[in-house]
Amino acid sequence: MPAALPGEGAFAASNSCLLLSGEEILFGTGGPAARVFHSPDKGRTWAVSETPLAHGNASSGIFSLAIRRDHIIIALGGDYKQPSKSDHAAAYSIDGGKSWRLAAGQPGGFRSAVASNQLSILAVGPNGEEISDDDGVHWKHTDLLNLNALVILDIFNGWAVGPDGTIARFLNHNAAEIRYRSQAANNAAQPAHLPTKSRRYRLPR
Repeated sequence: MPAALPGEGAFAASNSCLLLSGEEILFGTGGPAARVFHSPDKGRTWAVSETPLAHGNASSGIFSLAIRRDHIIIALGGDYKQPSKSDHAAAYSIDGGKSWRLAAGQPGGFRSAVASNQLSILAVGPNGEEISDDDGVHWKHTDLLNLNALVILDIFNGWAVGPDGTIARFLNHNAAEIRYRSQAANNAAQPAHLPTKSRRYRLPR
């Protein structure tokens, strides 16, 4: 296993600095470097890669990881002592963590947790929340709640918690679902250029 650097460690981050996916294990670090350790075989062998996230002191580094399809991995963090510092808070990998790129559109500051559903990726932190619909390349601000930990149940619902007993529920009002109807009903209700077996609906706000 690659050796840790002097002063390097993993943030608790409500356990979200550690990621399990099948036989893969990943965890992020902070301090002198913001690195991702990766094992493809249940911990038998390990490799490590550096990310461009903020690092260099004991309060900065990677705090949370999420995995997407096609070996896409998202890393979020920053410096928790500078929660509004928005540069170098999010990065992504398209090759399973071997190499990393800074997000082109960064979140609004330090982010302590990230989670993914089938459609989007969500991030929470002390000065607000973001959502990404392009696998972590760009982050769009959604709320100003002070939240620390996050779990996503499905494409419609999730929960987050913060200080002073704050509990927040995520509702995805813009998620689309496919509803199937008979071909005759579709032919009668849809223009000819639309699919005849399905139609996309948006849930009401």
